[in-house]
This record gives sequence, structure tokens and C-alpha cells, in this order.
Amino acid sequence: MPNERTQQALDALKEHCKEIGRDYSDVKKSLFVVGIPVFVTESKEELDGFLKELAERYSRPLKQIKARFSSGGPGVWAGTLEEIIERFQYYIDMGFEYFQVLFNGHDEKIVDYSKDFAEKVMKKF
Repeated sequence: MPNERTQQALDALKEHCKEIGRDYSDVKKSLFVVGIPVFVTESKEELDGFLKELAERYSRPLKQIKARFSSGGPGVWAGTLEEIIERFQYYIDMGFEYFQVLFNGHDEKIVDYSKDFAEKVMKKF
């Protein structure tokens, strides 16, 4: 899950703070979380069904969709509850304190996804 690009940005921020004499720890860090969409599930079976649905919706091979979601790259915020909590904890450990979460999409399931996120993930933090 290491995200080199994010770490490079934080390192640049540290350096800039040093140059201007500002305490890096005083800077509040936030992360804009965008998934296609953010999706949290309790089971691998449900995640597999979701990925299959995405592959069909975007006319992409299922293998390609699964590879992208297993990469942990930017925009990959779909997974089991444990995986999503681990991902947020990773960024919290990097120093992020605030998260803006966008539930991207245009179908009625987005409301359900956001409710699941609130009920399952937010209460863990």
C-alpha cells in the first residue's frame, strides 16, 4: 500500500516548512478520497460481484478491473471493511487528519455506498 507520490508531497511540504521556518506539525493535512465509487463490503464474494458489475458498466475486462483494484493505487477505495480501514489507518499514520470522501457515480447505489461507509468505516475512527 505504500504511496510514493503522497510521501514525496509530504516530504516537499516538510522541506518548504523548514525553509520558511514553520513547524511542519502545525500544518493540518487532508486527503481527498475519490473512488469509482468508494465501496465497502464484509465479504470477498460481494467485492467480486461489485468488480464484475464495474467491468460490465465500463466495458472493461474483469481481469483489468481486478488488477487495478488489487494495486492499491489512487482512486482504489473498494474492498473489504478490513482493507478500507487499513487504508485509512495508513494515511492517518502518514499524518493526515482530515478526509473528504467523494462517492462518485450516477446511480441510486451511491446513497447506499455512502451509508455503508458511514456505518462501517467512520465509526471505527
